[in-house]
Amino acid sequence: MSTRSETLRRASRRTATSIFGMIAVAAIAWSQAASAAPKDKAGVVDAVSQEQVGAAFSMLGRTASGITTKVRTRVRPGRAHTLWYVIFNAPEHCSDAVCGQDDIFADPRNHAAGFNAAQIPATRASVVSGSAGAVSNGSGRLKLDGGLAVGEVPAGPKRVVIGRGADGALVPLGVVTGLEDAARAVIIVVLQDHGRAHRDPALLQQQLTSFEGACNPVCADAQFAVHAP
Repeated sequence: MSTRSETLRRASRRTATSIFGMIAVAAIAWSQAASAAPKDKAGVVDAVSQEQVGAAFSMLGRTASGITTKVRTRVRPGRAHTLWYVIFNAPEHCSDAVCGQDDIFADPRNHAAGFNAAQIPATRASVVSGSAGAVSNGSGRLKLDGGLAVGEVPAGPKRVVIGRGADGALVPLGVVTGLEDAARAVIIVVLQDHGRAHRDPALLQQQLTSFEGACNPVCADAQFAVHAP
């Protein structure tokens, strides 16, 4: 029978090439994004080139009840994408005063070493669905409008990546699932590419609603934006 630590190591390997693979880049871009644009607007960064996508933006609205997101960008045509939030509810506890992958992984250089079981609770980190999915049009334009209420646990399979085990988290190391205080959280908006959009409606639904759902043939994080309070 697998031990809990073995299960978490396997989860680490599954997720290392997806949402968490870009947190290091996001940490580097954090101060630049915060100073280069108004608080509610950030540039969108390509995960491969680590350069900003031209004429693309992410708008984040914060209220006492939660957050809303409006993303307009360009990607490869005809591909299914989902929107995800990497949330640090207590950013003051992030290492080196910048929230990054060392707050998620025990060894940022070797994700297979497992998760940082101390920093995930300390920063009150969570990774959840932004409840938005869409297929890019023939010219590669992509529009995603998502949101998350304070205290909301996204319903459905594979929609909580890091959070509380009781909420069905794939990585159940969190002491919180989702968003606690919209005004103070550091939020990294991540766009996950699920590959070519499936023609089968059931598979397409999986692509547009779940973490690494119905990858065709693989899923990878394509772009991200950093929103600091």
